[in-house]
Amino acid sequence: MSFVQDKTASASAINAYVVLALSFLGLKTSFSKELLDFIPILFSVLLLILNNSIKYYNRTPTILAFLINLVLIGFFAKQLMHLEEESLWEIIRKGIMLLVSIIPIYFFVLLLKEKES
Repeated sequence: MSFVQDKTASASAINAYVVLALSFLGLKTSFSKELLDFIPILFSVLLLILNNSIKYYNRTPTILAFLINLVLIGFFAKQLMHLEEESLWEIIRKGIMLLVSIIPIYFFVLLLKEKES
């Protein structure tokens, strides 16, 4: 097992836990719960399920986790772009989730490059 595999699995797990915790916190503090609020929770759980496959590099689950991270980044970026009457707390929470979701992408790219060559 390589150094990049360990770092990728760790970054993906940290990302999943942070997004999961902040999503639950957002659900707890919101007055109206919408179906879109559960999407980050679903994707975080999927990332946690796929994390062992990332650690031992099973190609298909690793690529799936990479794509889930890209979807999360797009989801959070779209939510931040369409700020209507959101509080500062919501902006900070979604910004943190976006930033934390970007970090594993770097490690996924390194891992996929390493395994391709």
